[in-house]
Amino acid sequence: MSEEDPPTQPYYSRRETLVWAGATGVIWLMAGVRTSTQAASDTFHPHCLVSHEQTEGPYFIDERLR
Repeated sequence: MSEEDPPTQPYYSRRETLVWAGATGVIWLMAGVRTSTQAASDTFHPHCLVSHEQTEGPYFIDERLR
């Protein structure tokens, strides 16, 4: 066997790989969990708010329409 041959054994065992993948999954899940105060602070704030228009008069109301 020369020095240039690739190693025949994997760098990590199957068990080590599963432990690493499981720990990574737990970290991702924990990063997605928020407390109620964090969820309340992340509420949606729209850039454009719809408000009532103020229409100024005088208005003509035909009394015969009533």
